[in-house]
Amino acid sequence: MTIKYTSKLSQEYIEQLEKLLYFNAQQRKVINGIESSIEKYGLPKISISDNTLIITLDKIDYPQSLYALNENDELIGLVIFFRESLENIVILHIAIAEDFSLSNTKLYSLAINLIEELKNKAKNIKGITTLSIYYKKDNLGKIKIK
Repeated sequence: MTIKYTSKLSQEYIEQLEKLLYFNAQQRKVINGIESSIEKYGLPKISISDNTLIITLDKIDYPQSLYALNENDELIGLVIFFRESLENIVILHIAIAEDFSLSNTKLYSLAINLIEELKNKAKNIKGITTLSIYYKKDNLGKIKIK
């Protein structure tokens, strides 16, 4: 399976992004982490600028997104993150299409691959040594970069 990663999506993906981000049945499995992230950083909102979809949060300036597309150019996953400090990137939200979650396949986890892709990109950012992710309410897990 070929997965393409991109940091930009055109507005033609608006319905797919809304479905993945707001109407995703997978969210119930990690609801405590999602609620904690929303409480601390704000609810993700989708807007359009120059034909490009942008995800914003009320309490964060300039969060970034990494999107995953399958071989048919369908949106199948995303990770929203921001540089919290000189050393750390915080993963605020991960959304995965159900067909690509661990519960549906033992062979492939898009969530793990998205984190690995972000980790590889973070290796090229001066000073970054860790990725943090909410996986339980008010509990950050840390992943070493280097």
